[in-house]
Amino acid sequence: MNRSHYTHEDSDGLSNNDEDEIEQYYRLLKAYDNDDFLDALEEEDFLEEITKLKIYLEEKNMIIYTLTHQLTEREKHNENLECEIMGLRKELEKTKSLNLRFSK
Repeated sequence: MNRSHYTHEDSDGLSNNDEDEIEQYYRLLKAYDNDDFLDALEEEDFLEEITKLKIYLEEKNMIIYTLTHQLTEREKHNENLECEIMGLRKELEKTKSLNLRFSK
């Protein structure tokens, strides 16, 4: 069954739902201006949200630490490979020069 919902639009072009959101926003702004902002928020929800954000922040910090450690390890590995490549190039040059001497 397909249902469509009709929302009444006033002359300002906003639906009732949009007006409710705007009204709630202005109510919170007014409470903030009156230094009652924290009273306007429910304390339990506020503390729960803070706890979730702390957990989220700690998880992100662990991810950053892990990625930084992995990056450091890869950089060390790349430096070792670069040193090995330089050594092989030097060996190759020596071999080339020896081959040239013996071929003459």
